[in-house]
Amino acid sequence: MSLILICFLITPTVNNVIAKKSDPKSITSQQYADQAIASHHLIMANAKVIDDYHKMNLGGRIGITLNLIPTIPKDSTNANDVLAAKRFDGMHNRWFLDASIKGVYPQDILDLYKTYNVDVKSFEIPKLQNSKPDFLGVNFYAPAVVSWDEKFPMSANWMTNNPDSVKMFNGYVRPDYLYKLLMRIKNEYSNIPTIITENGAGFGDADEQVVDGKVNDKLRCAYLQTHIAAALQAKQDGADLQGYFLWSILDNFEWMSGYDKRFGIVYVNFDTQERIPKQSFYLYQKIISENKIMQ
Repeated sequence: MSLILICFLITPTVNNVIAKKSDPKSITSQQYADQAIASHHLIMANAKVIDDYHKMNLGGRIGITLNLIPTIPKDSTNANDVLAAKRFDGMHNRWFLDASIKGVYPQDILDLYKTYNVDVKSFEIPKLQNSKPDFLGVNFYAPAVVSWDEKFPMSANWMTNNPDSVKMFNGYVRPDYLYKLLMRIKNEYSNIPTIITENGAGFGDADEQVVDGKVNDKLRCAYLQTHIAAALQAKQDGADLQGYFLWSILDNFEWMSGYDKRFGIVYVNFDTQERIPKQSFYLYQKIISENKIMQ
């Protein structure tokens, strides 16, 4: 049995905004740029761990997990929206993917950060190039619809553009963007072996009601069906996808929202600790046991 180690690297650029999600405009572009230094040290620390592990010759694999958010311009015919989406993608996705897998940082984002006097001269690129992960873990929930808005940091507004009529807590429901992300990894990042380390959804009270001892979470069921199907299609089309992990088995404490948001496929009564498998639990069970997507 081989040992598999996963280093989770949470992207600070977005998390700092999430932490103040009540007023994302309170984060400045300078703070975004300053986080490049912090994120560089995180990436370098991960590279050091990977290098040390490889030198130990333990026979297993070691990888990195990234929270990845594909971007969609709100208006693809608007040059500013297209630029904002590319900029957001560069700061949140390419900055981490390029450094970890290609051993370089994206030049357009380096140039952007330089306009905020962020020193990138000390970045130790050769160490990155010699300490690449054996596999990539992907946390995917939703893409971001991005528009140009100078009131937001880096003029990229991704916080208020969810067009869904019934909104998921964690973004815009677009399973096709999970497919596109996996194919992007295949085509742009050497088809590195990939594991989906988190994928799931929460829709609020309408999807979480206990009725006669059951929870019929239809929206979550639809999300799981379509996203697992998208992942399997990417695998069929050549992406080196080697695993899938659902988030989460239980309703639990979420670091952004405490116990207010439910993501589990097993309902938890936080007062009595009673557990009730939801409809999504039985769906997921059937998908696994029959090794196919339910129609």
